[in-house]
Amino acid sequence: MNNKYQIALNRLQEETISNPYTLNHNDEDINTLQKLVNKDIALKVKWEELGYDSYDNVNVYGAICPSCDLHIFEFDDNDVEVESPDSKEIRKGFYNNFTYHARIGLNNYCSRCGQRLDWSEEDGK
Repeated sequence: MNNKYQIALNRLQEETISNPYTLNHNDEDINTLQKLVNKDIALKVKWEELGYDSYDNVNVYGAICPSCDLHIFEFDDNDVEVESPDSKEIRKGFYNNFTYHARIGLNNYCSRCGQRLDWSEEDGK
């Protein structure tokens, strides 16, 4: 991964190795940058069955942040046709029933923790 955060982190780590007197000063900066680098690695959104809404008589599903478990959004049986409630079928149902144009508006980062999100249907797609 060659993003600007990783490059800055590598440079700071190299400086710390070459000049051990800066170790205490740079250690906190290195940890902060490492957290930022980790947040910028896109992680797959989790798809889960959240429960049953007895008022509307539907199952409720959700797209969940993989880092902080924030419910990014929820949808129900009226939004998707899901035959079985495992996460692969929920995701498949979501993508089969929402158009491409609706999906391009989804957040690329979690609004709570800042984790970069991967909304692709399958690995590499």
